[in-house]
Amino acid sequence: MKNTISLLIVCIFSSAILYAQSVKTSFSERIALKDFIGIPQHTFFGGESVTIHAYKKKGNRYHFLVETENYATSFSCNKIPFYASEKELKKLPSAIGSKADALLRERQQAVNQRKVAKEQQARIARERAEAESTAQYRRKALDGKIKVRLKAKAAYLKNKDGETPFLYGDTVTLIGFSDHKYNCSYAIYSDKVADVFEAGFSGSQIVEYNKDVDFRKFPSCDDPEVKNILKRQSVIVDSIKAINAIKAAKEAAEERVRVEESLKQRIQEYKENSPFIISYISWSSNSVGGITVYIDITNCTQNTIKYVTFQGYFLNAVGDRCMRT
Repeated sequence: MKNTISLLIVCIFSSAILYAQSVKTSFSERIALKDFIGIPQHTFFGGESVTIHAYKKKGNRYHFLVETENYATSFSCNKIPFYASEKELKKLPSAIGSKADALLRERQQAVNQRKVAKEQQARIARERAEAESTAQYRRKALDGKIKVRLKAKAAYLKNKDGETPFLYGDTVTLIGFSDHKYNCSYAIYSDKVADVFEAGFSGSQIVEYNKDVDFRKFPSCDDPEVKNILKRQSVIVDSIKAINAIKAAKEAAEERVRVEESLKQRIQEYKENSPFIISYISWSSNSVGGITVYIDITNCTQNTIKYVTFQGYFLNAVGDRCMRT
């Protein structure tokens, strides 16, 4: 009795293994599937890998239940379109009947699960790549490597004090960007400014086209690291302004010295080459149109000058000579 039960279990187990078998092969030709009204549904191509789960020959038609990487279906045709022998296929379960229908649903579910898993993997890969790209771009921006040239509308950029320091064509470093509902904020620094500026224009309207500028990937203007960089750059800007002010004052002082030296030299030349120089001249008019001229001269010689004669004339409002002295 025990031997009979054991033999029965082995037979059932063997049948289950046989039923669960499938044939892995590939298509030997192109198969285009259509629905019952002739609309194309799917195409298998010659050489495409396939797993055959069920088979049945009925009359002159061959019936198959197949599965590829992204598709599972049942179909029939008048020949075997695989690199598989009929002897191999006969070992498979029947491709016709309720069991075949259940098996098809199971394989279609497996294909769908693979599709979902692939889509999730692709989405995760895209998100990871995007996050990595954004992180690299953020580092590039914070390192001051994003230089932009401003458009004419950059004149509308204002900081919290309402200051607009930019001119068309200015080149600045952009380290932060925020897109608000009604305006945009730009964290900008150069050797003249370091602050957050706002304008009611998008980035493409403020900045000239630059393929390296991606406003979606900039850190926010409220980012703590952006604020710290602006603080450090503000100190640098103030230092540059102080240095420039000192330099300008020094240059102005040097210019005054040059003017004074030049004037002294000219006076000396006059003294050496002219008997006198005019040290003061002015004029005034009285109520009847008379004009009096006042002139002081400096004698540049050791001799006495008895008389000095001057010649000249005045012009009226329309440029005509009005008097001669």
